[in-house]
Amino acid sequence: LGMKVVLRGGSGWPYGGPWITEGESAAAVARGIVDVTGPKDLDLQAPAPEPYSDWKVERLEAAAAWNRVSGEVLPLPTRDGRIHGALPAGEWQITAAWLMRTGQTVKRNAPGGGGLVLDHFRASSLDLQLRPLTEVLAEAQSVAPHALAGVSSDSLELDDSNWTPGFLDEFARRKGYRLEAYLPHLWNEIDVRTAGVRQDYRSEEHTSEL
Repeated sequence: LGMKVVLRGGSGWPYGGPWITEGESAAAVARGIVDVTGPKDLDLQAPAPEPYSDWKVERLEAAAAWNRVSGEVLPLPTRDGRIHGALPAGEWQITAAWLMRTGQTVKRNAPGGGGLVLDHFRASSLDLQLRPLTEVLAEAQSVAPHALAGVSSDSLELDDSNWTPGFLDEFARRKGYRLEAYLPHLWNEIDVRTAGVRQDYRSEEHTSEL
């Protein structure tokens, strides 16, 4: 009859299912903060992230110190969940950025289609999601090779998913600078550079002139 068919890439929304492991599930960034007076040689347990519902801590991603008087931001080395580095004189707020797993699950799924929502920023997560479609696509094309119009998603209703493993390196590759050097700008209004940092963080291709 000349009809076209669009298959869904999962059950319910957004993409996810029983095949999505925690390590491939939706991720976000959360911060922990602590005030420190310098000068000080740091060997500091990174401040815990602010609690967010059922989010789970995976690892410490980066840390930086912000002098709220001068506006200076210093990226700080991290290792095994601790923050290191030499802090100059002054009153500093240290920001620790944590990779979290949001634990979001698929909404309105059919029986057997529930599970964690995938990390929408990660190719390996999407591969897991689309793998069950392989047999279906092959069968559909053998039965009606011209009927399949594509694969769709009902709705992209992500709960605060805004980070992914390797984000900092990918950010540097796309934007030309390290986000660690401006980390507190994501949460604080610091100076005229704040808007540019946030624009770079939120956009895919735009590169600022910071």
